[in-house]
Amino acid sequence: MEPNFTEPPNNDTPKETKKSSSVLPKLEIMIIGVFFFSFLIWAASKCSRTKTKYQEMAIEAQKEDSLLKIINQELTKPIKEIEPEELVEQTAAVSERITPLYVTVENLNMRDKPSRKGKILARLKLFDEVTFMDEVTDFKEEISLEDLTTNEPWIKVQTEEGTIGWVYGAYVEYYKTKLQTELGGATSSSNN
Repeated sequence: MEPNFTEPPNNDTPKETKKSSSVLPKLEIMIIGVFFFSFLIWAASKCSRTKTKYQEMAIEAQKEDSLLKIINQELTKPIKEIEPEELVEQTAAVSERITPLYVTVENLNMRDKPSRKGKILARLKLFDEVTFMDEVTDFKEEISLEDLTTNEPWIKVQTEEGTIGWVYGAYVEYYKTKLQTELGGATSSSNN
């Protein structure tokens, strides 16, 4: 029998294979780790944006709820009854409101009493502003100016200078307008 010579195993080759095979898993683990780490960063930022969005929505919902509560509180409050004294005060405040009127004819006579026989206190020019003093005569008087005949009451007014007197109601208006007669305009002087 022949001696059996077997070569001892070559340890160099397997060692190199082990080294290269051990490097490959390390590289794979590092790549997987980088992807995993990148995924975590992306997910955290996405969650943070979503969380912020939900917080903003919650704040808006709270605002709406608080507005609804306020509205409901206002609607459920009992209606305040107005005392007679308060009503008189409110009425007085309304009656103190100034109502401007404008003269619609040139040289309108302001008189001391509501009549053409009253003493002339002032002559008002066209478009002069006077303040209505909340007094009107119970009677009406018919006055003709050129071809225009009117039947109006007398009105108590105050001038900007403070003179208080009466003017014929047809010759003052709430707006600055010139009284038009059939002949094309108002006369330069009125006898009222």
